[in-house]
Amino acid sequence: MINKNEFYEYIKTLILFEIKDDTKFFDDVGIAGLDADNMMLKFGERYNIDLSTYNPDLYDFDMTEYGFFPYLWKLIKGQSPGRTTSFSALHLFKVAQNGKWFDPSNGGNASE
Repeated sequence: MINKNEFYEYIKTLILFEIKDDTKFFDDVGIAGLDADNMMLKFGERYNIDLSTYNPDLYDFDMTEYGFFPYLWKLIKGQSPGRTTSFSALHLFKVAQNGKWFDPSNGGNASE
C-alpha cells in the first residue's frame, strides 16, 4: 500500500513544488516539455506504473508551438498556457495505487 504523504513528498522531490490533492498537473506546478516528461518517467519507474496509455500531448504544453514568452505571459496572467486538460495530484496518487495510467475521465473523481 502506498502512503499518500510519502508519495506527495516523492513527487515534491521531482518538481520542487509542494502539492496537495487538488494540485493540477502541469498548470499549477510550473513545469512543461521535457521536465514534465521526465517527471512522469521517473514517477512510472519508481512506482512501476504502466504508462502505455498516457498521452502527454493531452496534458503538456508544447512551448515550441507558441514560444517561451507567450507561455510565460499566460502563466503570469494566471491563464492556462494551452493545455487541453489536466489531472490532479490525487489522480496521480490513484494511478500509483492502480499500477497503470488511466485518464481522469476514465475513472478519476468527477471533480478532476
